[in-house]
Amino acid sequence: MLVWACVAILAAAVGGALLGVHAAGPVNPADHSMKRVVIARGTRTTAIAHQLVGAGVLRSALMFDAMAHWDGVASRLQAGEYDFSPSMSTLQILARIANGDVITYRITVPDGSDVAQIARIVAAAGLWSQKQMLAAAKDRSLVAQWVPAGAPVRYPVEGYLYPDTYTFTRSDTPHDVLATMVADFQRLAGPMLSQAAAKGLTVNQWVTLASMVEREAATPTDQAGVAAVFLNRLKIGMPLQSDPTVLYAVGQTGGELTAADLAVASPYNTYHTAALPPGPIASPDVTALNAVLHPADTTALYFIAKPDGKLLFAKTYAQQLANEQEYLRPAG
Repeated sequence: MLVWACVAILAAAVGGALLGVHAAGPVNPADHSMKRVVIARGTRTTAIAHQLVGAGVLRSALMFDAMAHWDGVASRLQAGEYDFSPSMSTLQILARIANGDVITYRITVPDGSDVAQIARIVAAAGLWSQKQMLAAAKDRSLVAQWVPAGAPVRYPVEGYLYPDTYTFTRSDTPHDVLATMVADFQRLAGPMLSQAAAKGLTVNQWVTLASMVEREAATPTDQAGVAAVFLNRLKIGMPLQSDPTVLYAVGQTGGELTAADLAVASPYNTYHTAALPPGPIASPDVTALNAVLHPADTTALYFIAKPDGKLLFAKTYAQQLANEQEYLRPAG
């Protein structure tokens, strides 16, 4: 009788162990497809387990919960967006969540991008919608130290979203995304702020000029020349007549301007006012920011783009007309 009792106990133990191994194993070892799961902040271990079972990637919620506590990782499970496969074991899934191996979104903001373009880039990456990003871009608190209160800017953060490559996760809100870009601007432009002040420029004026330079010229030499032209015009009260500002006013980033475009009533239309726009029109990089601080040593007031894209500068309107006739005449 004792022998049979021992056999029964051993069988039960073996059966329990096998059951545990089965419960902790993958749902389907042959299925390597990925299922996306978003774990919200503050979700308890038990709720995470049931969420994973519902997603078809976890065999036993009870085993997941037990293993999380046995291994001491229950308090370290991180919220975020994950990819799991039905071929993954409970231990593998636990490790991924405990390590915070979340899905990341890589976003590259090219030099001279404006807020609308950046919003489209973020939306194209699948992170947040363009509408959500544009709504967040109206938050003045991110740049309150630079953008004057009441300035009639389209988006307060325009110009302060530094062009760079960033990595975000689903846990990053639209505000977080913009705040990261603004922080990058502050990190890179911060050491130059005193130089702008020494030139009698506020931060907003400096960045506004740099954004125009960024949109007008591609090379450091041409950027320094354009910066000189704009600064020279400002000194004598001459309208800046920058086409990119008009394009910004009408919601475009390129193309030929029409008579209606040039006549648009907007504080960004520098054909109508002998002053800077109320704020930047795009995100300048360090090179354009530096060009405003170190403009070319010239009294030029005009420039045009040659067919090869390089700019040609002129000190007088007569010289400008001659350059236009030389380089802008119709072919043939």
